[in-house]
Amino acid sequence: MIPTIGIRHACRAMRLCIALAVLLAGLGAGLGAGPAAARTAPDNLMAMIGLPANRTGQAGRLEDLQTKLSWIGLYRGQINGQSTRELDAAIRLFQQGFGEQATGHLTDAQLRALDRRASATRRDARLLLEDQYWTGTRLRLPKGFLGDPNTWGDNDSHIRYRSQDVSNMALTIERYDLALSISQAETMLRQAAEKNDYRILVTSSEGGFTAMVGVRKKDEEGPERRKYSLYSTANGQLRGVEISLDEDSVTAMRPLIAEILGSFEPFHSAGLSKTETKARAARGEGVGRGQAAWMNTVRGTGSGSIVSLQGHVLSNHHVVEGCARLTVFGQDAILIGSDPRVDLSLIRVPSLAGRNPVRFSQTSPELGAELYVLGYPVFQDSQSLNLTSGVLSSTVGFFGDRRHMQMTAPVQPGNSGGPVLSSDGAQIGVVVSKPNITVSLGKNIENIAFMIRGAVARDFLERYEVPVINQSRNARPLPEDERGRTWRALTVRVECHRG
Repeated sequence: MIPTIGIRHACRAMRLCIALAVLLAGLGAGLGAGPAAARTAPDNLMAMIGLPANRTGQAGRLEDLQTKLSWIGLYRGQINGQSTRELDAAIRLFQQGFGEQATGHLTDAQLRALDRRASATRRDARLLLEDQYWTGTRLRLPKGFLGDPNTWGDNDSHIRYRSQDVSNMALTIERYDLALSISQAETMLRQAAEKNDYRILVTSSEGGFTAMVGVRKKDEEGPERRKYSLYSTANGQLRGVEISLDEDSVTAMRPLIAEILGSFEPFHSAGLSKTETKARAARGEGVGRGQAAWMNTVRGTGSGSIVSLQGHVLSNHHVVEGCARLTVFGQDAILIGSDPRVDLSLIRVPSLAGRNPVRFSQTSPELGAELYVLGYPVFQDSQSLNLTSGVLSSTVGFFGDRRHMQMTAPVQPGNSGGPVLSSDGAQIGVVVSKPNITVSLGKNIENIAFMIRGAVARDFLERYEVPVINQSRNARPLPEDERGRTWRALTVRVECHRG
């Protein structure tokens, strides 16, 4: 029978929190491992989910045209090996790009040009066949699109990649200790998709694989998302790959999706045991290539400013709350104290001792004053310093809260705790997450960000006997070409680690 721990992993990581009792009833205690797994998904299954399927003859030639025109962003239809209006339109558009007559029939010279352009685009994707020793899988990965992987899920048994392009693609390789037949796996995928508000476009099983394509219902927060899922079962395990991306990017990304799914070998090797993945993750030996070991245990990040020559860093309380340990730029950090009432924290980073600290403004900014926000937002997608600007839009926070001020400078997750500076480089506040007023007001609040007043931050630092360095009242605004270089040295990233 299926171990309880296996069900728990499925519910947490894969969101398969469904009526598993329906499946359990049909499994029985004597269920065997099942037939040996196929190496890759059969062509018929790829065709069923609208991807290139190695067709032959005339259908193969049309499939090849559709694929190449998709690589260069001109073909917007299904890759089905059929002569369609979308294919005719793409061919004519390609011909018009040469300044030639749009006949709908490519000449030999045009075919060669199409092949060169499609091949160059594919080459730039840097598709590499890679053995994933962590999960025991193998697949072709577009290194030109993806960042470094991170472990994910209970016992760090799964791998997740995020894209670095406008498609907002996420790719996960998953592994579960679940002894299911293919039909049971298909049922599980369908029920999990429906539970998570996916409208299923197609689901099919063949040759030891089950595949599903679904679209998440659009909400107010963003575009529709499409998800491709491909799973196989063998030896008491369920292994699969899932690709999700914005619906608007599907047609342009379809050849890439086909390369990934078509090369996927779910049972290429045994993979690491759960005990080993958990032990390696605890030692900081994650799966990410080219990333430092400390990054594998990061559960969240924020920002901060250097406020003393002894290496003290000022940040938010909610940035450090619940962290098993802290680092700053990967270097060990010590929590000195924090206060949830004012949402401030003080950290000391020995490796930063001797660095010039920020200077604090001696006066509060006037309404409409120009200001600048520095920080390290969206750590999973970018690890670079971000600088935005705006003006002071209110000298108080919501409901007249005088600890806060409002500003128009954009902030993102990860900006919390970062400095807000005036044009002369003096710190006038600390970035704070948007107050939790959405529920009480019944609507989301746009184009408003908040900072903790500089005077509140000064009082907090004095509590811990950190001497504040004041900016001269006669200080002049820094030239624009000096701001980024000068202010970068004052701003840090704070990393919160799980246990």
